[in-house]
Amino acid sequence: MSDKEKILFIMNPISGARKKDVFLSLLENFQNKTKHLVELRKTEYGGHGTLIAREAVQAGVTKIIAVGGDGTINEIAKELVNTISSLGIIPFGSGNGLARHLKIPMDTKSALELLELAEPTAIDVGFMNDQAFFCTAGLAFDAHIGKIFASMKGRGLLGYIKSVFKEYFSYTSEEYEVEINGKKSRHRAFLITAANAGQYGNNVYIAPGAEIKDGFLDLCIVKTFSVYRLPSMAWRVLNRSIHKSRFVTTVKAKKITIRRKNKGPFHIDGEPFDGGMEFKFEIKESALKVLVRKQT
Repeated sequence: MSDKEKILFIMNPISGARKKDVFLSLLENFQNKTKHLVELRKTEYGGHGTLIAREAVQAGVTKIIAVGGDGTINEIAKELVNTISSLGIIPFGSGNGLARHLKIPMDTKSALELLELAEPTAIDVGFMNDQAFFCTAGLAFDAHIGKIFASMKGRGLLGYIKSVFKEYFSYTSEEYEVEINGKKSRHRAFLITAANAGQYGNNVYIAPGAEIKDGFLDLCIVKTFSVYRLPSMAWRVLNRSIHKSRFVTTVKAKKITIRRKNKGPFHIDGEPFDGGMEFKFEIKESALKVLVRKQT
């Protein structure tokens, strides 16, 4: 029986646009040069990563590495919440929001090298109606774009920006009731997002002040704005100044309830869903261990 520490890589073979051949080659070297017992599992359908991760946790695997984008990471990481297992990330998605926030290299070789020296650190986990998210969850224009973006062939930052400009003209803002600490307020919002980390991905920042270890969610509410302001608002999410706009309100809270009159799209870490008229958000502190660069 081997006394090597087991590391399980769970790869989504269809995430992102980059081919995984380089990763597979580098993984062979990683396995040969370390003292770890390495296993690679490939997902075969949506939700398969969750099942693989659950079985690995039950088997006592302490290092589980997600190879894919934020959707793949969410599938895997939600099974690691409040367990002894730590999450590692090899970014292969179109946005890679969590990896960017954690300063994990986008280069595959560098990301693998980081794993050899990484140490676990605890981060907060957000929940929307008991569904875990690690970057953002929302139910307005960003959810609408998430639904459009998921069906696109050409993804990445340019595709995202094109979608935003195209869909802006046909999108109608809704009214939302927001309840925080027993106080209710109403907002006709173009965009309404709860952020654990600051960005959606691709360094598109909706909540630049969000910290993944502060025990709070940042609720970002963007009011409807005129079309001529669209370029400047788009620029603000890229240069981390969206919170300075007079159309934006950001509130830190541990628990948030949002209600709307009609069912519609919502997203969890960029993955689109439909339905829901009431959404309860909360933060659970230090609920997930992630493998990041060792602090010096």
